[in-house]
Amino acid sequence: GAGRRSPTVAGAGGLSVSSVGVPAVNWSVLDKVAAQQHRQDNFRQKQRDHELKLRLKRDLELQIQDSKLQKDRELSEEEKYHRMQEQDRFHWEAQERQHHMAKEQFLLTEKSERAHRILEDVERKEGERRREKQEAQALVDRASHEVQLHQLKADEHWGKCREQAQLALVMSSDSAKMKEEAQRQLTDKDEQAIIQYERLKAQREKAANAPPPAAAAMPSGPPPPGPPPGWTPPGALIGGTVGQSPPQAAPPPPPPSEQHLEAKRVEGVELCGDEPWFADTSVRKRLRESVAEAHKEQKILVGNPADEIPRICPEDGRVLGAGAVLRLGGAHLGGYGESDVAYAYRQLSRALHPDKNPDLPRAHVAFHRLSEAAEELRQGLNEQRSALQLLVSAMGGQATAQMLERPQEALFAEACRLLS
Repeated sequence: GAGRRSPTVAGAGGLSVSSVGVPAVNWSVLDKVAAQQHRQDNFRQKQRDHELKLRLKRDLELQIQDSKLQKDRELSEEEKYHRMQEQDRFHWEAQERQHHMAKEQFLLTEKSERAHRILEDVERKEGERRREKQEAQALVDRASHEVQLHQLKADEHWGKCREQAQLALVMSSDSAKMKEEAQRQLTDKDEQAIIQYERLKAQREKAANAPPPAAAAMPSGPPPPGPPPGWTPPGALIGGTVGQSPPQAAPPPPPPSEQHLEAKRVEGVELCGDEPWFADTSVRKRLRESVAEAHKEQKILVGNPADEIPRICPEDGRVLGAGAVLRLGGAHLGGYGESDVAYAYRQLSRALHPDKNPDLPRAHVAFHRLSEAAEELRQGLNEQRSALQLLVSAMGGQATAQMLERPQEALFAEACRLLS
């Protein structure tokens, strides 16, 4: 700078010397050098900027190429993903079609099997109906045959009676005089017998009114004779037949025996039908009414579980019957139905449930036996109703709802009526 320049003295060769003896600096040369240096710096700066721009351009091109490659890869991956999705969709649709076809085939097979089962059930029921109809027809035919035989026997009996009556009439018309003579003789004989009977009666009354003698003087002879053998009161032969002896008096009935026949009872087993009173219709009617009243109350006595379990499952190997297990007998004589079975099972199972009796190891066995007994009784009710309807239809009747509600007594009665 000119401000920093000190006074110089121009010297030879273009050099200047300061006034103090220090060589002077040529500032123009320095300016030129500085300008040149500045130009070089600018040139280098421009080269660096140009190189930087080139590098930036190359980097930008590389980034553009990378982005294009990235986009191409993404496009290819997306296309690959779409292709895979398309393949998966195609496979899924194929599997769905196969599944749908298999389901339709299964439904068709199940429908055909159901139709086949229904057809078999219809054929089986039709066969059972035909068999029941044949059995009922056989029973009706047998009953008709028995009725015809009974009618033939009755006709034959009445024919014999008519023949005997005609023979008696013929004989009576031929022996009228013999009848009169026999009647006269019998009248005389009756009068003599009456006289003798009055005499003997007076002797007995006299002996009865007399004071009793001492034991030592009591006569040991036979008692006075009664009426003569064969004697009958007068008029006993009115309407009788000549030539026949007068009817003998029936012997007195024997004294009633004190011995009564009783059915042997087994503990826990109830009997029905073997009692002597079962043949009495009035007793059975009163029994049915009392059973109906007892069933209205529906009271089943349940004992202690520790006692009920050995009763239901005896430890000696015996198997208790289903009716005895549920106590359907005794107070329920005359029959029981589904409501009685359900009530008895509910009462006993509630008391003998294993959860309520954890200290009794056989509680679950008794509870299982209760279920088996209830099912056995229900099956037995169905069988009894079928047999009752068959018997009633064979006799030309129809089973009522009251008979089918508790069919045991009605089944026994209808079977006895058919056999008689």
